[in-house]
Amino acid sequence: MKRIIISRTDRIGDVILTSAAFGPLRKTFPDASIRILVRPELVPLFANTPEIEAVPCPPGAGAKGFHRHRFREWRDYFRNNPADCIVFLHPDNDLQFAAAAAKIPRRLGYGKQLGRFALNESIPYTRHLGQKHEAVCNFDLLQKIGCALPDPIQPFLHVEDFQKDAGEITRKPYALFHPAAFGNKPRWSAQKYAELAEKLIQEFDWNLILIGSEPSPATAEAFLAHGIPDSKWEDRGGKDSLLETASLLKGAAMVVSRDSGPAHLAAAVGAPLVCLMGQCDPIHSPTRWAPIGPRARTIISDLPPQKGESRQDRWARCFDAISAEQVLSAIRELTR
Repeated sequence: MKRIIISRTDRIGDVILTSAAFGPLRKTFPDASIRILVRPELVPLFANTPEIEAVPCPPGAGAKGFHRHRFREWRDYFRNNPADCIVFLHPDNDLQFAAAAAKIPRRLGYGKQLGRFALNESIPYTRHLGQKHEAVCNFDLLQKIGCALPDPIQPFLHVEDFQKDAGEITRKPYALFHPAAFGNKPRWSAQKYAELAEKLIQEFDWNLILIGSEPSPATAEAFLAHGIPDSKWEDRGGKDSLLETASLLKGAAMVVSRDSGPAHLAAAVGAPLVCLMGQCDPIHSPTRWAPIGPRARTIISDLPPQKGESRQDRWARCFDAISAEQVLSAIRELTR
């Protein structure tokens, strides 16, 4: 095969984990054109990735629907930019029917949702069972085109050093905190981040940077309440592009985050990372979602459910059970 398209149109963490396939794909198909369809905001992350070309593909308005305008747009794209094979690592009805309409010869994906009828090679969808890592699951499909699972498996991104002038805060060793979470998912508390910040300043004299798509007012208020000097920290939420954030992560002395896109990004650029995970039901378990990297450590809090407790409340209680001292111990291990 000379022209291969990989489709992964979901969120940042999922796409970062897919980067573990780039090297094996290029090794398997050294002379092929290999493209990956990703959300537009993720394309800059792959600017320095020679193994693959990232193509911007805005997601549909609904994951399980069908959108005629988007279908037509991508049918025309596939006709004008043909491929021998397209592998859908994440179900996408519009793209799957577009690929069929454009007569791409091999169309591989999962036998779920309406789009399964547009595939000519499919496998059962079992990712939600949490039996193996998300990065490994990709190879259930990729091995069908001859791309074998590597050992070890490692997501990796080529990212330049941070170039933007962030002032004094990045001129000394710094730790990055990512306090946020997607939607209303539970997270480690602002109070715990402030307690950890105090300990890191006392023990390592690191500066502290908060990152995210928007500012973290609760964490900032907790820092102020704990008397952390203004000169020692900055909330950069919403100030940096995703690529700039990746560069900040690459240069960090330490990263602390719940399991999230930035946590996977930190591991992929080689940053030392302590990842916090609570409530290990299969769909959210560390088996499936723990960041992969030689300098990544995951703290798991999986308390048994209490009678009448909602899933969301249990999840929050699991995060509350993680102490600042536990995180500090993991950081000490990584800095030895």
